[in-house]
Amino acid sequence: MKIMFQSESMFQGFRDEDKVSQEKKEKAEEMMLKHRLFFGHFQKEDQYVTSGSVLWCDGGSHMMAFDVGMSHGVERGEKESLGVCEDCEVNYNIYSFGGCKYPTPEGCPGRRLVVVDGTSSRVREMDRCTPLLDKSWQKTKKANLRIWDFRKKRFCDALTTGDYLTCFYGGRISVLEVPHVVYPEDYRRENSENINCYGYAFGIDRLLAPGTMAFFGGNILQNETASLKELTEYVSNDMENLSISIRIINDPSECGEDEYVVAMKSSTKLINGTTDYHFAVQLSDGTWEDKQGACASRWNCLDGTDDTWDMYEGDGYYNTESVYFAVNKKDVEKAREIY
Repeated sequence: MKIMFQSESMFQGFRDEDKVSQEKKEKAEEMMLKHRLFFGHFQKEDQYVTSGSVLWCDGGSHMMAFDVGMSHGVERGEKESLGVCEDCEVNYNIYSFGGCKYPTPEGCPGRRLVVVDGTSSRVREMDRCTPLLDKSWQKTKKANLRIWDFRKKRFCDALTTGDYLTCFYGGRISVLEVPHVVYPEDYRRENSENINCYGYAFGIDRLLAPGTMAFFGGNILQNETASLKELTEYVSNDMENLSISIRIINDPSECGEDEYVVAMKSSTKLINGTTDYHFAVQLSDGTWEDKQGACASRWNCLDGTDDTWDMYEGDGYYNTESVYFAVNKKDVEKAREIY
């Protein structure tokens, strides 16, 4: 006979109730997703998939957004780039779905645990989703559209909502929804590989680094480390050289009507001994645009006022405080004509 104190019995009952409630919640969410996928399939199976489409993995704990990355040159409506079946590169087109319910195959390295849900009294952990994907999405119907991929130098099948992608760990990834994205009027779509975050933010269509235009203290591309203060000086001197008026402000709300805001962060983690940095631009509606290196520009993927920005989902890579520049719009337009 097991003897249990009343308080222990009471808390055990609460824990059991929490467990049952959580299981019911998970089951309900799973049924809702299946319902949505099943009935939406007949209406949307021929819909072309664009950047921002919602993806769901049957083994993942969270949904995520699809990213075309570098545009293939075909767009739906305004600035919505169509994807192709080869758009399945991890941390470029497809990101982590949070946790993974499928076990790690025997003989493979273990994955670290991540917290995917919880309450004040308990947390739920799963193996971290680290996608290992096929080389292409699988078609469920013959493609009606083929798109020329200038990087691969061949035609590729357009990605549609009926297609699926499989993961080494057992997950099957499907397209849940293709939203129609309405971009702010001042969002600037840029696909060039020769423009990075710095050039994009200040309207100079080049691959630039702080210090490049003024040759002040060297060039951050040349295996150099720099503090946030030094980076700020590099930017200020570059803009002076380009005749672009800027002000360092404490908060984006201090921006004038004839100005726009650029936010800058760097990382305390060095890449090959070099300080990494990133820039983002605030748009008229308060959202932000940015461009990661050679990748296509993107909208509303980060908040310039957040404490950290991600390089890859959830890594908080850019972790210094933010520096805000108020940039004169007319000066940028003049500089674009010259450079």
